[in-house]
Amino acid sequence: MTQLWIKNDEGQLCRIVSSSYALESDLQNLVSSTPEILAEALDPDSNALQLLLVADELKIGYSDDAGNTTTWSLDHLFLGSDAIPTLVEDKRSADPRIRREVLGQLLEYAASFSHDWDVPRLKARLAHQHPESDDLVQDFALQNGQFETTGDYWNAVEHNLTKNRLRLVFIADRLPPRLIRVIEFLNAQMAGTEVIGIEITPHEIRGGDKHGAFVVSTHGGQPESEPSSRSKSAAPRRTRAEFDAILLARQGQSVADGFTEFASEMESMGFTISIGTQEANPQLFFNYQPDIGDQFWTISLRPKTAKMHLQLRSLERRAPFADEEVRAQLVDNVRLATGQPIPNPNLSGYPSTPTTFLTDPNQRTKMLQVMKWCIETNDSYYKIPSDETQSSTD
Repeated sequence: MTQLWIKNDEGQLCRIVSSSYALESDLQNLVSSTPEILAEALDPDSNALQLLLVADELKIGYSDDAGNTTTWSLDHLFLGSDAIPTLVEDKRSADPRIRREVLGQLLEYAASFSHDWDVPRLKARLAHQHPESDDLVQDFALQNGQFETTGDYWNAVEHNLTKNRLRLVFIADRLPPRLIRVIEFLNAQMAGTEVIGIEITPHEIRGGDKHGAFVVSTHGGQPESEPSSRSKSAAPRRTRAEFDAILLARQGQSVADGFTEFASEMESMGFTISIGTQEANPQLFFNYQPDIGDQFWTISLRPKTAKMHLQLRSLERRAPFADEEVRAQLVDNVRLATGQPIPNPNLSGYPSTPTTFLTDPNQRTKMLQVMKWCIETNDSYYKIPSDETQSSTD
């Protein structure tokens, strides 16, 4: 049996034990206010998926041939940055409906959703939820390189609605084993639609009365075994050679050569490269896995649009960069390194700057120093001694 202990401010060890939600609204509020928990559970490997809340308690209606109308209330509707509508239903494990009723409930919602909701209604509901919805969609939908314009994104949403390409997500503190088995069966059989169960189990200090941690487990979804030929299978990630070829064709030899030099230096500093799945404009990410702390993404480049994006939204989720002032300092450092303005940057988004810095050896060197600053910021947060400090104490 695995045990979890933490050290409090007084240096005392305290046992962390699993708990439960007193009210279903506690779970609902958690999911609604922190969609990144759900997004990372759905996409734990690349961390590329983002979710934007469209509505809580979304009304879904169905009218039969006799004109009789039935209306249901979906706990949450999110739009994914991949343009896939994500329907979410929450239940506490203490609720007896979690064993059977919740399954039929969400399937019924999904069967009627595409008939009742179209893109114009979704846009209007999103604007009601987020007055700045146009900027939000541009921030979260365009950054992974899959879409070049918000029009492309909404066209993809419409296509997915037409094809009933959805995500159906069951969330609970604990899912019954029989429900997990049904979720995995449905996910394997339903072409075009992913069916996922997610457990978000609260934990608290033994004897305490507040949740201090949450453990997340995922069931169903995209299988980890050999890929399926069905439409919901993930597109293959693009290779470095494919990225380089597009970069050369769209931005020219000087940018391509400068990028080769820059990428080589980044890799020598310990960064690794990952590339997205979009065929025409794959996004390349620079990732860093420190000795202590979580992997983080600093910048990304898209070859077709000649932009470098700061991954501030992803960095915000990492403790060393959670402070807005730290991310603001990163933006200022990039401004100075590239000599380019970054007007009104969204410190929880993906501000960009032109890739022209790649053609200037001096600016490339300055950008590498900014990336070193990111590593040092992480190490300083976790109090990891630098190489210079370590060698001076040996």
